[in-house]
Amino acid sequence: MYEPSKDDDGDVLGYNYEAKVSLATDLMYNYMSRDATASFGYDYMLRQCRLRGKIDSNGCTSALLEERLNMGLNFILSAEIDHKKKDYKFGFGLTVGE
Repeated sequence: MYEPSKDDDGDVLGYNYEAKVSLATDLMYNYMSRDATASFGYDYMLRQCRLRGKIDSNGCTSALLEERLNMGLNFILSAEIDHKKKDYKFGFGLTVGE
């Protein structure tokens, strides 16, 4: 049903469901500034594309769609929205040769 993903030390990083979906969480704490950020990420594999995304506690959301057009040719759409800073980024691209 699900299998935990582990790093080199054996710590659980996330869980893989049905080998198509990966979920992960992260908590970062900066001791000097006493700032903490929590985030949740996902990676979903479809037949010819991959959808990745992340949401964090600072109000920043990002997503990436990578679609395989032909062997060695991928089309990429990406977006990052930061509501606190009112910063919005959108992009697209092609990857040739992989």
